[in-house]
Amino acid sequence: MKPIQNRALILGLSLLLVMWMAGCGKKGPPSVPSAKAVTLPAPANLTIINEQGMLSWNYDPASVPEPIRLQGFDIFRASLDKEGCEGCPIIFERLDRVNQDVRQYAVKPIPGHTCYFKIQAIGEPDIKSEFSRVVQNKYE
Repeated sequence: MKPIQNRALILGLSLLLVMWMAGCGKKGPPSVPSAKAVTLPAPANLTIINEQGMLSWNYDPASVPEPIRLQGFDIFRASLDKEGCEGCPIIFERLDRVNQDVRQYAVKPIPGHTCYFKIQAIGEPDIKSEFSRVVQNKYE
């Protein structure tokens, strides 16, 4: 072979080797680009107004990000009797769902129980906030 052809062959093989090395390596599976999650803010200042169990909370509808539309609030209750259960989990059940304009809710007392309450904002399309803080009330 002629020297020019040898140089062209060596140069071509070198370029192929460099491209192969640059392209090899561990590849991961394809992934979806991350997007910032849209969430609802949690209801604030959940309080019990009286011994009968009137719940009250604050919520600013202007804090709901677009395109979410505030639908209402879910109210949850858990109760333990006087004996209680040391170390047992407290299991909350949904009592009711109220519309977006409601900021108070009357709950029926359960005599001899300590009741725990929390609420959660619900938005469309199928978005839920974190839970509010938990409040408790003892009914004698």
